[in-house]
Order: sequence, then structure tokens, then C-alpha cells
Amino acid sequence: MPQFASPDILRLVQSGLSEDAFQLRIHEGIARELATGPDAGWSLLTVLFNDLALFETMREIAGCQEIQCFTGRIYRMNPGSDHYDAWHDDLGGHRLIAMSLNLAEEPHQGGVLQIRDRATRQIVAEVDNTIYGDAIIFDLSPELQHRVTSVVGAVPRTAFAGWFRSYPSIRQLFTGDHSALLGHSKALVHAGLLDAIHVHGGIQVLLSRGHTSRDRASFPCR
Repeated sequence: MPQFASPDILRLVQSGLSEDAFQLRIHEGIARELATGPDAGWSLLTVLFNDLALFETMREIAGCQEIQCFTGRIYRMNPGSDHYDAWHDDLGGHRLIAMSLNLAEEPHQGGVLQIRDRATRQIVAEVDNTIYGDAIIFDLSPELQHRVTSVVGAVPRTAFAGWFRSYPSIRQLFTGDHSALLGHSKALVHAGLLDAIHVHGGIQVLLSRGHTSRDRASFPCR
């Protein structure tokens, strides 16, 4: 999906993606990568992607009516390193649909998303998402597995990746175990990066400085 996120959003996120922002993250047997913590860029993307209009669009595209929230992480796979992403299915945790937004300003080499049939191990799809701000979405199923191939060349693969989930709700996401997220979001409001946060059954966020609703999680398929 081309230009899933608007240039203004990407600039705000990119301003916080220094090398110091990333720490080693190991998911034993599945992935080894660098990831940021719950910083301002992560909070901004999480708030923007928890958008009721976006959920409705995803329901129409994927035929999945149970979507209640989106959770994700900002991660990086460096070329020439021991970073890897092995075959897995991402099932569990009430996950329904996976999404990855490319945050690398320059095209990387390798880092291709591959999807295979679990039983036959035949690759059924490959997507090389190398354009800044483009996103890919794909269904999660017990019959399928996916991985990201090793990154080569000189440019790291950086992305915001996560899942549309059936639980928790947006309200629970922002007020329960992830209450720190709301704190980061309020800081963004005070800094003038977000205009307002409204919580009543859902959360809607509008960017300040005269931006329209199209500048939220810009979604060309709508």
C-alpha cells in the first residue's frame, strides 16, 4: 500500500530514530533484532494507527469484523549482522492481521517478507517493501507461516510492525497495562505534535498545524 503514512508523520517519527534509540531484542528461536522502547515515535504511530476509520477500512479489506486495536513495535535489522527472522505464524495474543510500515529512508537490500504454506513449505507470496512510507498487510492463519530474509548491502531494514487484534479494546489499551502510552501521547499534545486525544469508546487523534484527517494514518485504499 503506497504512502500508507503521510510525509509529515514519517518526519516526526524519523527524528527520534537515532542509533541510541535501539536496543537488542531476542525472541528465542524466532527473531533477533534491534527495537526501540515506548518512545515518542512509537507512541505517535500507535496512537495514529488506533483509528476507528482505519479499523473499518481493514474490516472491509480483510473481512475481519473483530478488530479492536493495533499494537506494534519499531524494529531494525542490520546488514552483515546476526539479526534474523525465522519462520513463524504470529498466532496468539488475539492477533488477526499483520502489518509492516517501512521506516527506512533509503531502499534496503534483502529483508524480503516471505509467506509459505505450513504443510507443503511452498512459498506462496514474496513482498520486497523498500519504499519509505509504504506498508504491507497480510492475514494470519494456522495454514501459513512467514519470515523476513536477511538484510544485505549497507542500509538497515527499519519498520513499524504489528497486528490488528480482537483484544484489548482501544480504551483498555490506553488505560490498562499500556497506560504509559497515554502519558507519551499527552506529551505529544503538549509539544504541539498532536492536537487532541478523545477517549470515549475509541480514540481519535488529529494532527495540529492545520493538518486534516487524511494526515492521520493516511490510507489510500479507503
